[in-house]
Amino acid sequence: MKRFLLYFFAISVCTLVLPRLPRAFSEEEPEDMIHVLQSADGTVYELSVEDYVLGVMQSAGFDYGDETMKAIAVALRSSVKYCETFHPVHQNAAVCDDPDCCAAFCTDVFSEKAIRAVAETAGKILLYGGSPAACPTCEDAGTRTESCEALYGVPLPYLVSVAELYPGAPEVITAAGSSVLALFGDPGAQGEPTFACDRSGRVREVWLGEQTIDGQAFASAIGLPSLLFTAESDGETFTFTCYGVGDGVGLSRKGAAAMEDNGFSWREILAFYFRGTEIASFL
Repeated sequence: MKRFLLYFFAISVCTLVLPRLPRAFSEEEPEDMIHVLQSADGTVYELSVEDYVLGVMQSAGFDYGDETMKAIAVALRSSVKYCETFHPVHQNAAVCDDPDCCAAFCTDVFSEKAIRAVAETAGKILLYGGSPAACPTCEDAGTRTESCEALYGVPLPYLVSVAELYPGAPEVITAAGSSVLALFGDPGAQGEPTFACDRSGRVREVWLGEQTIDGQAFASAIGLPSLLFTAESDGETFTFTCYGVGDGVGLSRKGAAAMEDNGFSWREILAFYFRGTEIASFL
């Protein structure tokens, strides 16, 4: 099955994308492999890095411009090489096949866009200090990306908060004041909550009197798409102005697409989001 998928991938690249196969997929060159933990029985199997990156891009349904797709492919490849090198989650594997733990990936059918992005960046990863860099992506960082240290407590010099060059329009969400105050366990609570933010402006805690609510729990209860929001109240209604979607760490795919629209290349996109890294090839 694995050999069939490899042949299918190579043929697709040859017929749909390139006039000839890139060096990365040549029969003469050994493939770079990662180890994948099979969650059902705990066994570990090998999968080529290129097949994994392609599978993640396909499973996620990424559909951006070519430069953004290439940047995403390199970021994914760098991250899985980081995991294969340092094993931050699984002791004997880079990733597992549980989508609730690691990124979901498929190896059945591939889009032409994904094939082209993977093929044209084959073997390319980001290094920091000579080692593979962990390069997560997010849907939309809003006005500013989040730092790795703020979210995970682990400082990575290349994964810091950066201001987006082309932030999108915010989303405005309203909620009844009584329902917001009721989140603090007292339906008759009075006063204005205080929102404690980190350096990127994301709300980490919400205070009211002696009560404290975790920022993520508060946002989920109200239905806010991210922790990057401001709040105003007229006494009866809270108005939340929200920026971005999700945790905002790493390469913002929406932000990268906007950069591409303004003439930035995939190399420039990666340099913007992952400061101090360098592009290298392991093939």
